[in-house]
Amino acid sequence: MLATRDFFENVVRHASFRGKPFVLLLNKYDIFEEKINNVPLTVCEWFRDFNPLKSHTNSQSLAHQAYYYIAMKFKELYASSPAESYTFGRQEPSNEHRLIKHSNT
Repeated sequence: MLATRDFFENVVRHASFRGKPFVLLLNKYDIFEEKINNVPLTVCEWFRDFNPLKSHTNSQSLAHQAYYYIAMKFKELYASSPAESYTFGRQEPSNEHRLIKHSNT
């Protein structure tokens, strides 16, 4: 994940992409959903401060909370770059058309 973060940061900060919109797709959600229950997200140093809400009234799954947290980490990284706009989403066939349409607006 750190290599992915570093690559993403290098791309969005590169002069060739200055002022260009970006779309970040977090794919393989089903695999992530399985793995997050076995390996804590905090094993990655970038996610050491991940602290999911654990309550009886919280209906969000651990995977959903972790997915949102990771997306926000990338969004924070992107916000510190000179790029123009940003869209993120889970890559599923049902989302592709909506994400492409949203990124073109």
